[in-house]
Amino acid sequence: MFYMIHTYINDFPAEKGVTIHHLLSHSSGVADFTFSPEYWEKFMLLPSSLEKSINWIKSKPLQFQPGKDMQYSNAGYLLLTALIEKVSDLPYEQFLLENIFKPLQLKNTGIDNGRKIVTDLASGHSVWEEAIHPEYVDMSIPQGAYGMYSTAEDLFKWTEALRNGLLLNKWMTSKMFTANPGGYGYGWFINGEQGTARHSGDINGFTNELLMNFKEDLTIVILSNMNITPADKICEDLYRITLKEKVRMPQRLAYSNVPVPWRMLTGEYRAHELYAAVHWGGK
Repeated sequence: MFYMIHTYINDFPAEKGVTIHHLLSHSSGVADFTFSPEYWEKFMLLPSSLEKSINWIKSKPLQFQPGKDMQYSNAGYLLLTALIEKVSDLPYEQFLLENIFKPLQLKNTGIDNGRKIVTDLASGHSVWEEAIHPEYVDMSIPQGAYGMYSTAEDLFKWTEALRNGLLLNKWMTSKMFTANPGGYGYGWFINGEQGTARHSGDINGFTNELLMNFKEDLTIVILSNMNITPADKICEDLYRITLKEKVRMPQRLAYSNVPVPWRMLTGEYRAHELYAAVHWGGK
């Protein structure tokens, strides 16, 4: 896992010192295009290729020295996608099909490239006073970062395969579920005290949460095609209910009694998940 990725990815700067371990543990420091305002304004709307995305990543300076911090990075997963293709000499989708989907009989799991018609694939939604279509995203971009689709049943099969060592040997399974600095293993947020591994995910119109508890042999999968669904809260509550723990019910806010300083909020906001201009039109 400490192999340098420049030996696999052409022209990746060796001086950056990024290893496979850094990518798997989100400690690489590579620039993440989804954190850039350009992503929401341009990148996500246009067709792209893995090569173009990696060229963008290679051209940007590191956010921090590899191994010195932890920051979740979709760009890291694109580099891992390219690494899989290089080592296996197979397209990413075909590698997954032959090595994971078929052996585990995950019949409703695959890669959504935005062109191929997937039977019964759910449509994503958002909300703006009413349910609406989400912002468009070209699915040629995500690939190994956030480009897959699945079902609750298939995800359960996958977690059972990980638990029972059907995919990885004992050493690799242990590495996957051992927390690195920042609380992240390889593909999972780890809580050693609770004995849990969990991960959330979202893309335009969709959100989800998956939790495994090794001590209780418990798996919870929450999938929603409404992007404002509090999947993490639902997952946490189901987890507590199953363990017969107390659950705090949400309280409805009395918005009419909450003064909002609208004038102070006027301005332009930029973040990795939001780009909006707020204008004050009141008196």
